Amino acid sequence: MKRAKFVGVIKNNDNTIISDLLFSMFKNNGFQVGLMNNKTIRINENCKKIKINDNKGIEELLLNFQNLDYIILDNLHEEYLYKLIEKFEIDALIDDSFIENYEIDKNVEVKKIMFNNLKRNGISIINSDNKSLNKYFKTLKDKIVVTYGLNSKSTITASSLDIDEKISFNCCIQRGITTSNGNEIEQMEFPIKVRSYDTFKVSDFLAVIGLFLIYEVSIEIIQDTIYKFDVKMFV
Repeated sequence: MKRAKFVGVIKNNDNTIISDLLFSMFKNNGFQVGLMNNKTIRINENCKKIKINDNKGIEELLLNFQNLDYIILDNLHEEYLYKLIEKFEIDALIDDSFIENYEIDKNVEVKKIMFNNLKRNGISIINSDNKSLNKYFKTLKDKIVVTYGLNSKSTITASSLDIDEKISFNCCIQRGITTSNGNEIEQMEFPIKVRSYDTFKVSDFLAVIGLFLIYEVSIEIIQDTIYKFDVKMFV
């Protein structure tokens, strides 16, 4: 039986745009994909509502996910997620959480556990606007790391944002990126167009672009999937 690759999304809100985009991108590339959050399990076209009260229930469900290429874990309580990382080999983590100053120390310890248990050469996609990033960056020394956001030091950022009937921006790769196969992506810019909706946040799209560039998905497929993405499919 093949082993599914696990992608975890760390957030402290109920926005599921990142995981929904990941799901669409994997599906558009012909992969069998599952998505799990606190309320829903989606396997390819099938979706059902769930209620999970403990990490044992999550483990049992994951063990039954057979013949999938990717499993996306999103909006699970952080405690559940890092316990799962100890039991399942996680291939990639996207950290989009924003923490208040008074919670930073506690949060950093949780992040260190999660990223320490990410597999060697695992993929770390991290929002560079995160105040706690510098406190756990050393944990990532044997990982593929890409930062994203509107911070000028981000690996991936955006410029020329235009919000009209359609949303458009330029995705800017400011430093070279090493892919999961060891190939190098040079600095570049390319346009992204998004069908407008109420909760648009450019960093959500930058996070997904970062992961799929590392997975060597073509820019054309990334552009096409993002443009066709419809958030209403996941309501």
